[in-house]
Amino acid sequence: TIFAARNVTKAHTTNPAAFESSTGSIGEIYFGEPRFHAEPRARAASDFNIDTLRSVIVQGVLSREAETEIIYEYAGGTGRALSGAIGSATESPIMGVVVASSGNGGVSSATERSLALAAERGLYVAFSSRTGAGYVTSLPKVDGLNSLSAKDLSPQQARVLLILGLAATRSCKPGQPCFDQPSRRAMLQAYFDRH
Repeated sequence: TIFAARNVTKAHTTNPAAFESSTGSIGEIYFGEPRFHAEPRARAASDFNIDTLRSVIVQGVLSREAETEIIYEYAGGTGRALSGAIGSATESPIMGVVVASSGNGGVSSATERSLALAAERGLYVAFSSRTGAGYVTSLPKVDGLNSLSAKDLSPQQARVLLILGLAATRSCKPGQPCFDQPSRRAMLQAYFDRH
């Protein structure tokens, strides 16, 4: 079975046929030859070059951009995991968070209060869904929050894209389009929209 890379996920821990796709397969292998019955989405020009990827890992150590957490949201969530990931004002070890919501980007009121802390720290927060299908179209309304919709990416995929986006935009200088936070947020959202 051939799956489009954009939609494939591992669905079983040990089964040899462990992969599946929410959009189905795009082809099969017959006698060693690929046979396609669907065309994959046109490949977008990459926003990331190999130097960007290398910058995420410097001599085996993750850069600050790579310190991006996934926080699972659930009904009645306390927000403690998010607050703990954000840390104190003096620590602030992370640049981004992916919230794996239980639906369309919604969070509990306690988690919303923790998101206000993320806004104070200037963190970028991507909202993904752990439902397995569908786009995240609703983002929490928290003043000053650099919120991003991960669209239909899984939380794991959203984390990788957020890390790459943060690394690609980290060296912005005054006068460049990604220097201020609203512009950087817009560039990061464009990455999610394209990939």
